[in-house]
Formats: sequence, structure tokens, C-alpha cells
Amino acid sequence: MANGVTTEWFDLQVKYGNYLPNEKKTTLAEEQKIMQEKKAEEDKLENRLNKLDQDGLDEVEDDLGMS
Repeated sequence: MANGVTTEWFDLQVKYGNYLPNEKKTTLAEEQKIMQEKKAEEDKLENRLNKLDQDGLDEVEDDLGMS
């Protein structure tokens, strides 16, 4: 049986609460996309922090309660 394909019988059992639905398995391509998005967000934040002067960094620290 192919990945992610269920039978009509199984679908009915899930519908009536006899079985729990199968968890969706992520593919390698989906995981890579998620990792790329996280990396892009981290890079964006890092670039913003690198552009801040000392006063801006102090404000960020105050907002995060890191003093």
C-alpha cells in the first residue's frame, strides 16, 4: 500500500472512533523546506541585530529582560 493511502474500511473505523487516524509523515522535501524557512528567519534576525548600534542592542536586552 502506498504511503498515506488508507482503505475505505480504515477510514470508516476512524470516522466512528474505533481507530486513531494515522499521523501524517513528512517527506524529506517538506523537512528541508521547513529547515530552509527557519534558517532564513534566523538569518533575517541576525542581520537586524548586526545593524543595531549599542543603544538599539540595549533596548533589545531590556525588552527581553536580559539585563
